[in-house]
Amino acid sequence: MLWLKQYKPECFDDSSLNKAILEEGTKVGELARRLFGDFTLVEYGDTSKMVKETEELIAAGKSIIAEASFSYDGLFCSVDILKNLGNKNVELYEVKSSTKIRDRLYPGRRSDAPVPENEKIIHKKKGEPT
Repeated sequence: MLWLKQYKPECFDDSSLNKAILEEGTKVGELARRLFGDFTLVEYGDTSKMVKETEELIAAGKSIIAEASFSYDGLFCSVDILKNLGNKNVELYEVKSSTKIRDRLYPGRRSDAPVPENEKIIHKKKGEPT
């Protein structure tokens, strides 16, 4: 939301700040987690502790991590689902509550910002080559 508000204010929709909408998003996130089977949840709280716990869970080889968290250059990021593929490879899943696909969700967006150990996370569309 911060990125949209800063760089694409015409796309920023502050209705997501509505408590009922946030609660609905939480329910959708909880439902989505079930699709991945057993998972480990990083509880929301102190962000530095969330980052440390995520690093520990990845190092321990946990397969599915919900609310995995990272920081880089003073920025904090938490993802809905991290699927640990091993060998420093992961898949990230962001869950959105919507009744239709909207352009403002920027499908296929790519991020080359460094994450732990300067690895890259690349978003790809289903069916694209690895």
